[in-house]
Amino acid sequence: MSFHYQSDMLVREIKPYFSLYLIDTPPNVDIGRISVVPNLHLELAGNVGYERYRFKCNFETAKQLDIYYQVMWYINDIFHVLKTVQTKNVEEAVLKESDLLHIGINIKCSVRLKFKLDSTPGPLKVSQNQFYGLQLVNDAISFPRNGIGKIKVNITIPLGCTIYNSMQMPCRVVIEMRYPDKNNQNCQINGDFVEDERLCHYSIDNTDWYKIYEIPVAWQDASSNKLTATEYVVQLRVLASNANIWAKHTDIPLIKIYSNNKNIPRKSGAAKTETCLGNNICNCGFAIRSGSDVFVINYCGGRKVISFLTCHEKKLEVSKENDLKYIVRMPSGTSIEIRLSSSFPTILTAFINPSVNDWMNSRGLCGYVSYNCPDDFIKPDGNKANIPGVDLMCTAPRIEGAEPFIKSWKVNADDNLFELETNSPLSPSITTLAYCTCQRRSAIDFDGSIGCGGTTIDCSPDFELDYVGAEKCNILLNSRQSKRSLGYSGNTLQKMFDLKEEKLRKKVCCCY
Repeated sequence: MSFHYQSDMLVREIKPYFSLYLIDTPPNVDIGRISVVPNLHLELAGNVGYERYRFKCNFETAKQLDIYYQVMWYINDIFHVLKTVQTKNVEEAVLKESDLLHIGINIKCSVRLKFKLDSTPGPLKVSQNQFYGLQLVNDAISFPRNGIGKIKVNITIPLGCTIYNSMQMPCRVVIEMRYPDKNNQNCQINGDFVEDERLCHYSIDNTDWYKIYEIPVAWQDASSNKLTATEYVVQLRVLASNANIWAKHTDIPLIKIYSNNKNIPRKSGAAKTETCLGNNICNCGFAIRSGSDVFVINYCGGRKVISFLTCHEKKLEVSKENDLKYIVRMPSGTSIEIRLSSSFPTILTAFINPSVNDWMNSRGLCGYVSYNCPDDFIKPDGNKANIPGVDLMCTAPRIEGAEPFIKSWKVNADDNLFELETNSPLSPSITTLAYCTCQRRSAIDFDGSIGCGGTTIDCSPDFELDYVGAEKCNILLNSRQSKRSLGYSGNTLQKMFDLKEEKLRKKVCCCY
């Protein structure tokens, strides 16, 4: 812009004047998608070489600009180390094996750019987390007592091997069972290894490191067939490898072991039926158990029983909504609504409102809590019942021929909750946890499997039953009088969050 001054004799032009102000702005460069890329780097010591891990934060560099890259590394989402480099030495921003304490971790990196070391950096760009180590494909397995279960594991990164005279030495990682410390409170998972002579280990060779490996687990019975534990677990750890970083891989989660057996679950319900209204079969009684507490409504054979048979832990909460409706609440959050007919004979119907703890965990006559219909008809042996009309959506208007399936869930006399004597001493609901161990055996007898079952270490918390009796548990007049808060673990809270938009279907259990 020009300004002019005019007099009678002279016209003068004033030249424009500009002032330049510089702002410390970061580079405007797109570095593309960021990812963590692992590789093995060979370190030589004479004629011996050792393969060591190096993790590269992979991104596009601006070769035409002389700028700085701030590469930040995170271990399990916690900032670990910062490395500032330029385009010419960007390879030095790697995360080395010597920077790590152990394997079995999540690694991610982030990058931001700036013109000078002391200038303002640009926005942060972060990669996705990637797990490196040994991970479980399944965290729980179930198998018959005369069968073999499979713990599935896989390694997400190749093993670092030793090279001698340009030849790779045998390279493997050995997985061993943990032997919990009985003297530690409730058998925390920091005990010693099972002795070598028990042969409870499994080897993974580096040749096929990327495969999913199946570690066999076999049931081993003790001299008694009585099972005292509600849960059995296997604790694994990497025992030995060519790289010390693998030997420190200690945080492999517990694997729960379930073996199909005839023991009644410690959180269960049972229905009793009798002939009524001609040749029909009607529900005349329901019994609900949570550990050592049992509540029954029994109108069978002319009886009229509505009471607790046992109440040692006070885990069940029962409310009477009216003369024809009772609600039973379990510690898991499951509620069971029992309705009585006003006509004679009295017929009972149970409506089960599953909790998130029942999701994919329930079994029995009332079905499996999932979105798949046919899995509601699984027999105690794990096989699907052959019932006509049961397709993917169970679209048949009426299901016929289900009598064999119903009878398959009939309990034997020893497990009949309706025949319990008042204040019978039942096993508590507090989880009795047993760590699987191995029997001593010779190499000749070794079949490559981990033994679980009879030979275990009981890690049950100390617990004493209150034998005062059933009179300690009262039936509330209605559900609004209930003020008890049901506690949930962190995992349950997360599951509740994940399923907050999913309304679990109410399941009706009736047999008439």
